[in-house]
Amino acid sequence: MKNRRIGRLRLAAPLLALAVVAAACGSDGDDSGSGAAAPDDLSGVTLTFATQSPYVKAAFEKSGVLQGAPYKVQFAQFNAATVTTALTTGKVDIGQLSDFALILAQANAQPAWPANDPPIQGVLATQPADDTNYPPIVTLRGRNSGVERLADIRGKKFAYSPGATSELQYLLTLKQAGLTPADVKPVQLDSTVGATALAQGDVDVWAGSPARAGAALDAGAQVLTTTKQTGALGLGVLVASRGALKDQRKNAAIKDFVGRSVGYELWNITQPDQSAQVWVDAAKLTPAKAKATAIANRQVPHVLDDALLDRIQHNTADVAYSGGLIKRAVAVRDHYYTGFNDIVAQKIKELDVATKVDAAVAAARP
Repeated sequence: MKNRRIGRLRLAAPLLALAVVAAACGSDGDDSGSGAAAPDDLSGVTLTFATQSPYVKAAFEKSGVLQGAPYKVQFAQFNAATVTTALTTGKVDIGQLSDFALILAQANAQPAWPANDPPIQGVLATQPADDTNYPPIVTLRGRNSGVERLADIRGKKFAYSPGATSELQYLLTLKQAGLTPADVKPVQLDSTVGATALAQGDVDVWAGSPARAGAALDAGAQVLTTTKQTGALGLGVLVASRGALKDQRKNAAIKDFVGRSVGYELWNITQPDQSAQVWVDAAKLTPAKAKATAIANRQVPHVLDDALLDRIQHNTADVAYSGGLIKRAVAVRDHYYTGFNDIVAQKIKELDVATKVDAAVAAARP
């Protein structure tokens, strides 16, 4: 395929430090969740929301989508390695994961989660708004690697971050090239370290987020393939703990929150200047990197319909299993809760999401 530079995709990955910040969103009220309250009275409900970036809390506040919510939202910031544990142990009610991270949690669980009662389930999925121009994951070839096309990666050192979506991209790149892991020299490195290794010529090929690729791009690395070509989905998933879903009042609050999240994602897409300013203020990015990050991180909410769940099964779960990334086959449908599809579909229609996303993507296209 034709090689392309993606200098415009040099983003700054926000620091993901452990912190917990309480934010009262909606009406005031007792947090006890007493059983004496009416089932439809959410004034005493607090949803604890695990995020991986200071941006999320600030952007929810800036967007105004939680105004008038009849419950509270407490934002708790975690790093990527601890969000899943916080969800599965019930320390938080909802949280943000990728489709691959949810599959890893399911496949690696000991003992295996019961199909009819998993500890966590996805309740809303989002997909990249423009994965042609702003793919979430790319495969780069080093400037002096001797790699000009996909077939040339045979026998080359291929770096990726284990347990991350970049590992899935690594497998799918090999599949696209008609190769297997035995045909290359796999190198497991942290994503940023791997990009530096590519820049220095210590590895020949690297898979990872454009946000971590700055050093490699500066050294002349070029795109070999992207998630658009390999089929890696790069989905974001709003996940809820099973305990929260079983609680009648929290279930009602999560349903409302999911609907408001559709508006939140639309705000991120249609208000790139405001989003960029939040990245500057909350994540301390430079204005240039904040603008690029705001554009590249846009995610479109999607109903958890059969077509999407089948894509997650085929493109993520089955590939991960056949490639040896997970040791246990995963039934994706067991770990997605479709009970909120009606509110998602309603909000997508009410907010005219498709039309507004198309216009915003066209306006931001390079």
